Amino acid sequence: MATQSGQDKVFQIFTDQIMDMLEEGTVPWRQPWKGGKIPMSFQTKRPYRGMNVWFLNSVAIHRGYTSNWWVSLKSVKKAKGWIKDDEFKKSVTVIFCRPKRYEVETDEVDEQGQPVKEERMSFIYFYHTVWNMDQVEGMTAPDADQDAEERTPNQILEEAQAIIDGYQNGPEISHGGTRAFYRPSDDSVTVPEMELFQDSENYYHVMYHELAHSTGHGSRLGRKGVMDLTMFGSHDYSKEELVAEMGAGFLGALVGLTPRTIDNTAAYIQSWLKALNDDKRLLVYAASKGQAAAEHILGVTWEG
Repeated sequence: MATQSGQDKVFQIFTDQIMDMLEEGTVPWRQPWKGGKIPMSFQTKRPYRGMNVWFLNSVAIHRGYTSNWWVSLKSVKKAKGWIKDDEFKKSVTVIFCRPKRYEVETDEVDEQGQPVKEERMSFIYFYHTVWNMDQVEGMTAPDADQDAEERTPNQILEEAQAIIDGYQNGPEISHGGTRAFYRPSDDSVTVPEMELFQDSENYYHVMYHELAHSTGHGSRLGRKGVMDLTMFGSHDYSKEELVAEMGAGFLGALVGLTPRTIDNTAAYIQSWLKALNDDKRLLVYAASKGQAAAEHILGVTWEG
């Protein structure tokens, strides 16, 4: 009988919890933020990344937390705070990965006849528990959550538009028709005119989704689901759609767009439950690629 590796256990933890939410009728990557706030680590004072963003915000929505700050037990003790007695067992698991470089011998040999070595990289996944600041007493978050700015429907939102305008060497964008799509063959995005959308926020959600797809073009990040023709409903198609959903969610959160609602909920959710059952690593993969897509559009690079 096969045993589960430590890394697979990490993926299983997230998949199980996300699937529970899907079965309850909640699609976490489409309802990720309260007031457009990204979850923050109290210890590092930096935003969480990857799968943690979706998971922490899903938990916050389910439990009604108002804070976007999360704290470890070590940080609570260091700040001389304490976790409320009835909240201690309600911790949340977050996932991290650490790169590990190693060398492998190739079939080539050098001038001395020794095998040429090639550097490769793998990732070690690990996890620990955190609590929302609403569960903690005796300490305060660095800042208070702010309500999202109210929007007037069907108008250009300057901050949201700035992301589109700032996408360097992006695809050609055109408006028209009643469908939204990215076409890899000519590297173009087409969306309906803004006035056809229920409101301007939905327009930007859809635009961000298609722009996220465009980052998979061979001239950019080169994702298989974009470079290769994939049949609707296939595994690669599901992966790419989830990458685009998450990439759009990241961008929308940065400018405080209201969480997006969805139509055909039952069919949509069932398709994702099947995809997640088939591939336990799908969520972690899509969160990572989705954030990379958003950062490519933003022109963001990370050091250290």
